[in-house]
Order: sequence, then C-alpha cells, then structure tokens
Amino acid sequence: MKTWGWILLIIGIVAGIGAIAGGSSPAPFFWAILGGYLLHRAKTKEQEEKDKEKWNTKE
Repeated sequence: MKTWGWILLIIGIVAGIGAIAGGSSPAPFFWAILGGYLLHRAKTKEQEEKDKEKWNTKE
C-alpha cells in the first residue's frame, strides 16, 4: 500500500502541475490526494500493528 501511495502521489502531483500549466482542470490532483491517503493509511496500520504487538507482549 505504501508503494502505491507514493506512485499515485507522484503521478498526481506531476499530472496536476501539467494540467494547470496547460490551462485545464486541476482534476489530476485527485490522484495525489488518493496517494496521500494511502500513505497515511499504511502508516496508521503499521502503528496499530506495533501497538497491538506491544499490548500482546505485556500479558
């Protein structure tokens, strides 16, 4: 999920800049937003796994 997040973030930013420079709609920034969400989700999931592991080792 992290890899796809980075890929979509980069594609979205590059496409969005190109769209703005070309004078069309900045709709490609959707992909950048989706990539950022995937990165956030991956980081949150990783933290939850660490917390769960920490919780299970305390018992």
